[in-house]
Amino acid sequence: MIASFCRAGSITLLLAGAAHAADGVTTIQTPGFGTLTICINWMPLHGCRTYDHVTLPQRVAVGDKVPLEFGSDPNRYDFPVARIVKNGLHCTVVSDTNGDGDSIDSIKIPSCLDVSDIR
Repeated sequence: MIASFCRAGSITLLLAGAAHAADGVTTIQTPGFGTLTICINWMPLHGCRTYDHVTLPQRVAVGDKVPLEFGSDPNRYDFPVARIVKNGLHCTVVSDTNGDGDSIDSIKIPSCLDVSDIR
């Protein structure tokens, strides 16, 4: 009984890993702008702030540190690209692969092209 439960758990973990790997987008071409969301998760402070029309480089890849300038009193931030999620024409670049999708730093890009296989 326990062995079959463990095998089922292993299969579930393998399938979850395959779904993550199937995403497989490692490099995208951007239109040069996106919407940055910065989140603070320090107790007792927590919340997110959004900045529209943040300038992006033409190409963004997993592992990059994208230099960003945002806000009315320009802030500078080297955004660490941990993962790129493509959803149709849109992409979301996230800074942490382990965080909650609603409370991690991210960049939403209105249109992107997967150029992972193009050198």
